[in-house]
Amino acid sequence: MAEVASSTDPKNPPRVVFLIGAPRSGTTWLQTLLGSHDDVVTPQETDLFSTLVAPLQNWWDEQLGRSLGDQERRRAKGLAAVLDDAEFSGLMSGVIGGVFDAISALDPTASVIVEKSPSHSQHVNLIAKYMPTAQFVHIVRDGRDVVTSLQAASQGWGNHWAPSAPKRGALMWQRNVQAALTAAATDRYIEIKYEDLRAGDPEPLQGAFASCGLDVDRAQCASLLDEYSLTRMAEGAASSPIAVGGTLSELSSDRNEPQGFFGKGATGGSTASWSSRERLLFDAIAGDLLIQLGYEVDHAWAGSSRARAMFAKRAAAARLMGRIGRRLGSRLTKRSERLLAKFP
Repeated sequence: MAEVASSTDPKNPPRVVFLIGAPRSGTTWLQTLLGSHDDVVTPQETDLFSTLVAPLQNWWDEQLGRSLGDQERRRAKGLAAVLDDAEFSGLMSGVIGGVFDAISALDPTASVIVEKSPSHSQHVNLIAKYMPTAQFVHIVRDGRDVVTSLQAASQGWGNHWAPSAPKRGALMWQRNVQAALTAAATDRYIEIKYEDLRAGDPEPLQGAFASCGLDVDRAQCASLLDEYSLTRMAEGAASSPIAVGGTLSELSSDRNEPQGFFGKGATGGSTASWSSRERLLFDAIAGDLLIQLGYEVDHAWAGSSRARAMFAKRAAAARLMGRIGRRLGSRLTKRSERLLAKFP
C-alpha cells in the first residue's frame, strides 16, 4: 500500500506520529509535552480512523466479500460493481491525505504531526495499511489507576463517555492496551510508562521526541516536565499547544480542557478503596495484562488463590445463567443481566 496522497510538499512531507493509549492514561499530557516543540503541530483528537476510515473499510470488505461469494447466484450490485479494491483504497488514501494536509496547514512550518486519539489504539493495523511510515508512541498506565480516573471523569466532564462501572472500565483499558500493543510488531513503535513520566524521568520523553525525529536533550525534557507538570496543567498555568482548526476554531477560542480534565495523576494506591469483589473482577478481566506489563508479578494482589477460584466459579455460573436467560427471555433475563454485570 502506497503512502496516502498529500499535496503539502510531496518531496518533504511531515513525519506523522500516532500517540495511542487507553483513555485516562496520560495521552493528552504527553501530547502537550510533544506539541510544545516548535517543529511539532498537534491537533485535537480527530478520531479519523475510528469514526470514518474503519467503518467504511469494514463495510467495503464485507460488501466485496459478499459480492464475490454471491456473484453466481445474484446479480452484482454496490460499489464493488464500479470500483476494484485498489480504487477504493485510493479513494480512502485521498481522504486521509486531505485530513493530514489540513493538520499541516494549522502550522505550515512544522515538520512533525503528532495525532493523538485514544480510539486509534484499536486501529493500528489499519493505520499502518494506509500510512506505512507512520510512527506509534504508546503510553501505558496501570489499569487500576485508569479505572479510578475513568470513574472520577464519569462524575463530571466525562459523564457522556467515561464508564463508572469497574467492569466496563477494566474492559476499556484491556481492549485499548492489547490492541495498541499490536503496533509493537512494527519497527516504528515505542512504549512509554505513564508512571515514569509522572516521576519526572526525562528519558521516556526524550524517547518520544526521538520517535518524532527530534533530538531533545535530557535537560530540555526535564524542563518541559516542570513547565507542563500536571499541577500546572490542572491550574491552567501552562498554555496548551494543541491546535484547533476547521469549524470549531470559529465557534470557540478557548483551548483549555474542561474543569477536572487534569487530575492529580496519582500512581498506585487506587485499589485501597476497592472492595474485594472489585479487585477480583479487575483481575479476572485484565490481571494477565497487568503482569505482562510488569505492574504485578502474579495475581496475589487481588486476593487469595481460594478467593480467586471461588470468584471464577461464580463467574462461570453467571455466564451460564445469562445464556439460559437469553434463551428463555422473561423476568429471568433481567436478573441474569444484573448478575453478569458483576462478573467478567
